Amino acid sequence: MGCPDKDGDGTPDAFDNCPDVFGPKEYKGCPDRDGDGLLDSEDACPDLAGPKENKGCPWPDTDKDGVLDKDDACPTTPGLLELKGCPPPPPMKEKEKKILEKAFSSLEFATAKDVIKAVSFPSLNDLAKIMKEHTADWTLTLSGHTDNQGDADKNMLLSEKRSKAVKAYLVKKGVPESMIKVEWYGATKPIAENDTPAGRQKNRRVEMKVSFLEK
Repeated sequence: MGCPDKDGDGTPDAFDNCPDVFGPKEYKGCPDRDGDGLLDSEDACPDLAGPKENKGCPWPDTDKDGVLDKDDACPTTPGLLELKGCPPPPPMKEKEKKILEKAFSSLEFATAKDVIKAVSFPSLNDLAKIMKEHTADWTLTLSGHTDNQGDADKNMLLSEKRSKAVKAYLVKKGVPESMIKVEWYGATKPIAENDTPAGRQKNRRVEMKVSFLEK
């Protein structure tokens, strides 16, 4: 009728929902490559036929959480897409938060060394205890830092040794090594000014952060 049809599928562009892609008239010019009745634009598996309730995929979604079993790390438990179909972990208890905070605030090393002072042992022991209670869902990241006094390369090495020293202590207390990650930054990430003793004291630290493991 004199109207353009760019993709040549017999549906004029004015009535074609997919004017640049060939598709049958019954689907308003949009393709359904696998012929399962679900348009490619809505089909999670456009080249494999599957029922609409599975988003056009041949794989089921057993727990009905919107994540197909093939992509679901927890296929029988409803969860979140951003967690690969697993449920969110329970929030950290207040008691656990305090133990973690105390372990960080009480951590002390011998001057310019990676030797942990004995005053830090009780709080690290408490941290090790709760870590062993969360082997299935926690990971601990230890980040070593220093102030800017002295040689930068030596500071980087010291921050590495100190973060690894804390890991070694916790592992010795029974925490699985796989639960602990270590990082070190030397003086590159200060949290206070380095021009005062108090500021430098704050910058000499090993930060502790608990994350929840992906199932």
